[in-house]
Amino acid sequence: MNGQEITIRHHATGTVLMRGTYTSTAAALEGAIASGTSLDGADLRGANLTNAMLDGIRMRYANLRGANLTGANVSEAALESCDLRDTTLYGACLCESVMTNCDFSGALCGGTDIAGTWLRNGLFSTLSAMQMNFRDCALVADCAFHDERSGQTALFSAPPVYIHGLEQPVIVTESHVRIGAHTIPRSLWSAIANDNGPAWVAGNRPDHSIFSFVRRHATLLDSMAGKRVS
Repeated sequence: MNGQEITIRHHATGTVLMRGTYTSTAAALEGAIASGTSLDGADLRGANLTNAMLDGIRMRYANLRGANLTGANVSEAALESCDLRDTTLYGACLCESVMTNCDFSGALCGGTDIAGTWLRNGLFSTLSAMQMNFRDCALVADCAFHDERSGQTALFSAPPVYIHGLEQPVIVTESHVRIGAHTIPRSLWSAIANDNGPAWVAGNRPDHSIFSFVRRHATLLDSMAGKRVS
């Protein structure tokens, strides 16, 4: 198969990081790994990196917004401060990579392997991302889940608990509980569980179904999460 000239530039400065003839962007990145070329700051917005073999890649501060990393092997990689907003990470392997200060807002996950990964100051916003097995990480610290609907930001420095099988899906972190579409600060759990009035929810609108749910399950949910964040 004939190749084409592919140029990868720094997303902020426009500086050429690598240039060559390759069959795809994924092949170009694989070539960078083979030659020891650093791709720090690479502009890879919207890149098709499906099934790319990027084991050990050095790509700190890269802009990968909207990239398709389905089935990609990005293990043992240096990915600090990467923009991973709106990426597709179905079946991606991120094992043992350093992913501190990364923005995963809008990222779509499913079967995404993060065993041994270092996650610090990570920002998430999708339910699929919160279903990743954070307990397999080498480090989870100072991360956050932002609920755009309510404007609430749930903090976690321990693996969040994602619960299936109840009336509504539940995510429990140190600072918040998300029940269905509602994100509630944990500081209000006790008041909700013991109050006879309607529950506080996003926008301060009463929601009796959420009130009833918390009344039934607050003790269980509280016991499943880590130390509460004040």
